[in-house]
Amino acid sequence: MRKLGVALFLCAMLILPACSNSPLPKLVVLVSIDQMRADYLERHAAEFTGGLGRLYREGLVYTNADLNYASSETGPGHATLATGSYPNVNGILANEWIDPKTRKRVYCVGDSTAAAVEGEGGNFSPSNLTVTALGDWIKTHSLDSKVISVSGPVRVEGRGRVPAGKPSLLASTFSPDS
Repeated sequence: MRKLGVALFLCAMLILPACSNSPLPKLVVLVSIDQMRADYLERHAAEFTGGLGRLYREGLVYTNADLNYASSETGPGHATLATGSYPNVNGILANEWIDPKTRKRVYCVGDSTAAAVEGEGGNFSPSNLTVTALGDWIKTHSLDSKVISVSGPVRVEGRGRVPAGKPSLLASTFSPDS
């Protein structure tokens, strides 16, 4: 599925610069589903209805895209898709790593300063990103834009927040318990 995420990201990046002489898109969508191969899109196309079906039929899909580095995990994959930069540049090196200065474990989207909303969530943000991301670029281009990030399930808690960048309006994680 990283291939689909790359495809949608590249599509957004191709659309935004081309919009200088045309109306801006009203909606930019980046979908990244871990471990979903690109050929699943064609194989299951008849099952895609509603918005996903429309994205598949009318959107731009790259079926031979990859992250172009050895191996990846969810956090660095999302960060690469959203920033166009490799993990050594964007700061999201793995899902977890040991900070060489503090010798403490770092979670890719861990942030002890991120507050809970109505008592739920908290402690997650894209604060470990060291470069700007898709959401940042959208907000820079249009201050009225709304950037929303949704992720799930709990086992990848918060990692889907990376593409939104730092100024997101809303970041939410689906949980079977809520």
